[in-house]
Amino acid sequence: LTLYNPPRGCEVVDDCSPSSVIVPDGVNPDYVYNNGSFLCQVCDENSQPWTNAEWIFTTQPGLFGMPGGIANPTGIALLFILIIMFVCSLPFIRRRGHFEIFYFSHLLYHVYYIILILHAPEFWKWFIPVGSLWAAERIYRIIHRSLGHGKSVIKKGVILPSKVTNLIVERPPGFNFSTGDWVFVNIPRLASSEWHPFTISSAPEVAGQFTLHIRGVGQWTNKLHELFEEEYARQQR
Repeated sequence: LTLYNPPRGCEVVDDCSPSSVIVPDGVNPDYVYNNGSFLCQVCDENSQPWTNAEWIFTTQPGLFGMPGGIANPTGIALLFILIIMFVCSLPFIRRRGHFEIFYFSHLLYHVYYIILILHAPEFWKWFIPVGSLWAAERIYRIIHRSLGHGKSVIKKGVILPSKVTNLIVERPPGFNFSTGDWVFVNIPRLASSEWHPFTISSAPEVAGQFTLHIRGVGQWTNKLHELFEEEYARQQR
């Protein structure tokens, strides 16, 4: 119990009186007393034990996890981060023009893993293998993007009924795909930080280009449709 800090005016003793222990109905006292091998916290009449709020939100009681009781407040922080990410991933956020809220709230996973290592000091041993793969993939993606791989241009945009936009995209060098494959699309003019996946609608045998058919169902896809509507109207003047 070196990690436990009794409240002021209290102390931990090992000579607990059976009369001071409340045994719930239906519980065998022998299991509670365990032949007397347990400890009690004794407080004077002017002292109070730690409150639930002090246990949860402060490090005063100590105990649990790292010295200073950091497991409790970090556990609350982890819970709040998960709640935020869960709420911001619900359809009424993602599909009603608030994709940025969904995207940026999920970047909290960086903070989540940092706090998780503080919450469970041994977690880093399990995090390193998976975290190394994640870091390698992110570094590869950054280098790949900085070298211009995967960049292309939209050769043509066709406005179709039901708010569908048909994009004809120049096929980058070395870009091969199979039927049913999809691509992540980023159009800086619409949103520089947003990447959206779309299924390739053209056959792999088509040389020099591929097509995407994108229906306007959210903020980004509607902005895409409006962009080509405006361009079409400008060309008709």
